[in-house]
Amino acid sequence: MSGETGAKPDGFLSVRRGPGSENAEIGRVRNGDALFLDHRKCQGKWCLAEGGVVGGRQTDIRGWFYTAWCEFYP
Repeated sequence: MSGETGAKPDGFLSVRRGPGSENAEIGRVRNGDALFLDHRKCQGKWCLAEGGVVGGRQTDIRGWFYTAWCEFYP
């Protein structure tokens, strides 16, 4: 799982259609949210989220996020 650490100045982490900031934003996660991932589906510092918990609710979000602003838990 991955959740934002709070170090990011704008307060959210974008989830995108593809691995890279040039791809369209399809969602946002904030402190306390979680994204589920398989580390084998990462490309460099970008990982594919396949589901998560956003705003206290389970979601089927599927998109890419930049891992530099995240904490990882087993």
